[in-house]
Amino acid sequence: MELETMGWISLIPAIIAIALSFITKNTIVALLTACFVGTLVSGGGLLAFPGLIKEACGTTSFSWVMLLNLYIAIIVAFFHKTGAIQAFSEWVHNKHLSRKGTQLVAWVLGIFVYFSDSFSPLFVGTVMRDISDKAKLSREKLSYIADSTAAPVSVLVPVTGWAAYLMSLAIGIGSVETQEDATALFIKQFH
Repeated sequence: MELETMGWISLIPAIIAIALSFITKNTIVALLTACFVGTLVSGGGLLAFPGLIKEACGTTSFSWVMLLNLYIAIIVAFFHKTGAIQAFSEWVHNKHLSRKGTQLVAWVLGIFVYFSDSFSPLFVGTVMRDISDKAKLSREKLSYIADSTAAPVSVLVPVTGWAAYLMSLAIGIGSVETQEDATALFIKQFH
């Protein structure tokens, strides 16, 4: 397959994405518009855009991961819209926690909300945002706490996607020949 270069025209989508990000303050709109313009500039037309998305998503496994992350975002948005997150935030805020107490609550939430490494930081960040703002805890520190508690816990818990992925990597190495062997090896690390 011969690679085709489009020269300076290939910069148009990137310029549009950057300009629209500053103008609209909405990166999603800017990126989608730039993708549509890029599809038009390449000569594919608007009808080529769904095919391009399908090709970019690649395998079915990748599509499942994207779908899972979409559902996680929907669940967090649901908790936010129903007021559950605000109620929890008010309950914690009424405890008059210090900065260290706020960090401890974020840490505990990050450890015990371990559905997946994607869900945990999204949930903890959304729940603890207002609380950490009132405690004058930077959002960067909250982000660090949420992420650093999510990934290690989700790797260690055998019912998450990461655990299944790590077990599948072990198949074919040494005496691990089947999924059952990989699961036994993974669980054996806790004894």
